[in-house]
Amino acid sequence: MIELPNERILVTGGAGFLGRHLCDALRGLGCRNLFTPRSSDYDLVNREAVKRMYAAFEPTVVIHLAARV
Repeated sequence: MIELPNERILVTGGAGFLGRHLCDALRGLGCRNLFTPRSSDYDLVNREAVKRMYAAFEPTVVIHLAARV
């Protein structure tokens, strides 16, 4: 069984079809630290915005599902 309660998981594209289902599954596995950034808050093509996002959340796992970057 996968145990995720202490992982800090960043999911880009978390509002999309696949991302929503993945986030639901991660929550079902006990993930308590899940971050799904909004494109209006973090521009994934802007290096400084991505650095700011990493600094703000400090993820241990990154799952990149954003369709448009």
